[in-house]
Amino acid sequence: MKTKRKLLFIVPVILLLAITSCQRDFDELNWEYIGFWDSEKYVLEIWLGGDAYLLKRGRYEYNGWVDINRNRIVFNASSDSFTKRFTINQRPSVDEFGVVYMELDRKRFTLH
Repeated sequence: MKTKRKLLFIVPVILLLAITSCQRDFDELNWEYIGFWDSEKYVLEIWLGGDAYLLKRGRYEYNGWVDINRNRIVFNASSDSFTKRFTINQRPSVDEFGVVYMELDRKRFTLH
């Protein structure tokens, strides 16, 4: 009887831990990257929670998620084994015209 009670307690705890550990953590420091970013070659859309959309004009498009480190944005496709790495050359900033932009792989991305 005591084993059944232990199982009734342990199983929900294990399920709760499994569900909460599968969520991707999006660091509060990376809120500045959330939005619709556009360059000559790419469209990168980053949502709260790390979900993302990547389009290379005329080539491919993927839904997935991003991992943002100090100097790198890594896009991982959810339906394929596709990965695209961007080096962050300039963090999101405002230029003299009031346009929010960042530089990834030496390419200018503007926020829309």
